[in-house]
Amino acid sequence: ATFAPSHSSGFRSLLLKEEILKSISECGFEHPSKLQHELIPQVMRGTNINCHAKSGTGKTTICIIATLNQLEPDEGTVSVLVLCHSHNQVVELAQDYENIAKYMSTVKVATFCGDSRMRKNRGTLWNACPNIVIGTPGRIYSLAKTGALSLNKTRCLVLDECDQLFSN
Repeated sequence: ATFAPSHSSGFRSLLLKEEILKSISECGFEHPSKLQHELIPQVMRGTNINCHAKSGTGKTTICIIATLNQLEPDEGTVSVLVLCHSHNQVVELAQDYENIAKYMSTVKVATFCGDSRMRKNRGTLWNACPNIVIGTPGRIYSLAKTGALSLNKTRCLVLDECDQLFSN
């Protein structure tokens, strides 16, 4: 794998929450890539970004770090919606979110894909509404259409690998 050159100043220069900095350090990241150093502050300011870059440059990590740093968990509210093109991508992204949110005890992440049962999905939403929802477009649409998933207070939408989302 190839990795983007890192920026000389560390993640601390991005003014991230201590819980995030601790998790990032435990994941083995010492310095943000140049792309991360440039874009994380923009995303945290609410700027919409469309990032095309090679694999290994930290595009997904930009979204994870920025959305977690902005997140103010509100009980019963989905604050971040992440759409992915496949079940595997949903699972991988959820694991990445959970690794970086490891020390953020009030953050709840949930996944919704076409291979899981709708009844179980509704139960998850009603019993412990997640702050971050990661899923495939079809399942998210079904849950929203039936009223099980409310996105009225969602503050951030991430389309991960959007070229693949729209090609299917």
